[in-house]
Amino acid sequence: MSNDKPTTQAPWPRHRWISLSVIITGLLMAALAGMKLGGDLPELVQLRTPDDGTSETPFPALMNRPNPTDIVKGPKMMGADNPFYTDFFQPPPKPAPPPKPTMKTVKVVYQGWFESSSGEIEAFVSIDGKATKGAVNEALGADLQLLEIHSDYIRIKSKDDQEHKVRFSQTASLKIPIP
Repeated sequence: MSNDKPTTQAPWPRHRWISLSVIITGLLMAALAGMKLGGDLPELVQLRTPDDGTSETPFPALMNRPNPTDIVKGPKMMGADNPFYTDFFQPPPKPAPPPKPTMKTVKVVYQGWFESSSGEIEAFVSIDGKATKGAVNEALGADLQLLEIHSDYIRIKSKDDQEHKVRFSQTASLKIPIP
């Protein structure tokens, strides 16, 4: 079986015709524009003639600017007179110095006691590493007074009338007022 029908070509679609016409129009316009290119400048209308001399400028505000030195000579604004003054970036005030201490710490060690030939009992006490001895109601150094002596502890009183109990052979840290 053979096809005896003659084959015909399909016509060009419409978009191909439009594309061809745009290309031809563009080439024609390019050719016409190329014929006019001579390389000469266009004729310009002369705005000013040489015999005018000085003429009025179109922008006088731009030409007559103030001298910058006149602006700098203005009054100098300092501190609160300045509109841009701020105290936000000022450093904070220095803190007050700490108060002087009113109390001091003293280390006291009760080291024992003895009875003299007259029957008086005295205690050996070390105050901040300095050895002292004293009887009841006597001063132990400048700041303490011995109140009571026992074999396992002593009672002492500081200048602020505070009583302290110090055990035998144990270091006691006492807070006493500074004279």
